[in-house]
Amino acid sequence: MNDLIPVGDGNKMDDARSLRDALIAFARWVIVTHREKFTDVDDDGVAIQDKLQELGLLVSTSQQGPCGDECQCAAYGVDWPYACLRLKEGVLP
Repeated sequence: MNDLIPVGDGNKMDDARSLRDALIAFARWVIVTHREKFTDVDDDGVAIQDKLQELGLLVSTSQQGPCGDECQCAAYGVDWPYACLRLKEGVLP
């Protein structure tokens, strides 16, 4: 189990920054690769979505129509205008 604990060069600030950066990268990966699979985590997929909103990482925006070619709201066939949930700017690199 100890081999799972990151070992740094003794500079606690650099070690903390590296750990934070790694956690952020992992969180981004989870959000991007599993966002459409949230329903696999709970019955209706709301738990992760609610937590992202609570943390300010997922924000609701009113859309009058599709936001682009890959608009997930349009793919679900929603009625416009619609409250679209988007990742906050800066969450993804």
